[in-house]
Amino acid sequence: MFKKIYLEITNVCNLDCSFCHKTCRKKKFLSREEFLSLTDKIKNSTRYIYFHLMGEPLLHPDIGWFLQKAAEKDFKVTIATNGFLIREKATELLSSPLYKITFSLHSYEANKTDISVEEYINTIISFCKEAEKKGIIQNEYGRDNNNCYFCFNRFCNRNI
Repeated sequence: MFKKIYLEITNVCNLDCSFCHKTCRKKKFLSREEFLSLTDKIKNSTRYIYFHLMGEPLLHPDIGWFLQKAAEKDFKVTIATNGFLIREKATELLSSPLYKITFSLHSYEANKTDISVEEYINTIISFCKEAEKKGIIQNEYGRDNNNCYFCFNRFCNRNI
C-alpha cells in the first residue's frame, strides 16, 4: 500500500514559475473517463490521492466532479495549488469533500502579477478561515489558542 499517489489531472498552468520544470508534452485535461479508470486502477493501492504535478488543478473544469467521485471511492484528496484561482473556486471547493489543500506561496514571487502580495495572501487567508469552519483546514496551533490563519497571518506579517 502506498502512502499517497499523485494524479496529474492537468498539465496546464495559469502561471510561468521560474522554479517549475517545463514540459514538452501536449497540454491536456484528464477526461472523466480517464479519471474513473485511473482511480479504479489505484483504489487498492492507497487511500490518499494528490492532485498535483505540472499543472494547476483548479484550472480543471471538472475539479468538483473529480473530488466527488474520488470521495465516493473512499479516497481522501489533497490539492496543491498556487492559490491564484482560490477566490473563483472557493464555493465549489468548500462544498466538496476535499480532504486537504496546500498553497504554493512561492509561486507569487516567481511570477509577475497585477495583484499585490497583500491581496494574494488575504485571499488565501479568507479561504482558510472558511475552510477551517468546514474542517478542511485544521488548527494545528490549538495549544496556544490561535487559529491557523492567525499563525499564517503572523508569519506573513513577519516575512512580507
